[in-house]
Amino acid sequence: MTDPACLELAHRLADRADAISRSCSSTATIESRTKSDGSPVTDADRGIEIVLAP
Repeated sequence: MTDPACLELAHRLADRADAISRSCSSTATIESRTKSDGSPVTDADRGIEIVLAP
């Protein structure tokens, strides 16, 4: 990924994911649900997924 436009996009997406993660981790408790494969998924995971893979 050497194209400056691609690098800028990657930075913007990382910044958005960071903001979502930080906003979810500032709460007193971090809630999670269990996915069909048995692994946990948090609200931050779900929010980031929506932003990165609409």
